Amino acid sequence: GGGIVGLCSGFLIGRGILNLVYPAIVGRALDIRFTRQVGRAVRPVLVTVLLLGLALVVGRHARVDAWLPLAGVSIVTVLTVGPIAFFAGLDRQGRTRLTTRVRRVAETFRSRGGS
Repeated sequence: GGGIVGLCSGFLIGRGILNLVYPAIVGRALDIRFTRQVGRAVRPVLVTVLLLGLALVVGRHARVDAWLPLAGVSIVTVLTVGPIAFFAGLDRQGRTRLTTRVRRVAETFRSRGGS
């Protein structure tokens, strides 16, 4: 048996296959070509890779030794990286769609009284 390494490898391989197959299935159902889906994913992927690379560089030089500083660093990260990912990672259409979805979810929670 492969133990925990085998289990994790199985999950990663399985998720990798699903990450390729699901968009193809959904694209076929919605009549969207797979190549178009891949083309639209290039920008978000590049921004994600750049942000993760930046996080690796910063992480090598910054250490957090307690929960309170971790909370502070987390808040600062969300407030800085969030807008970068939103504006650099999404085109205008993607930002509009995401904003519309967030508003719908917020309206649903408001109409249900937050429960």
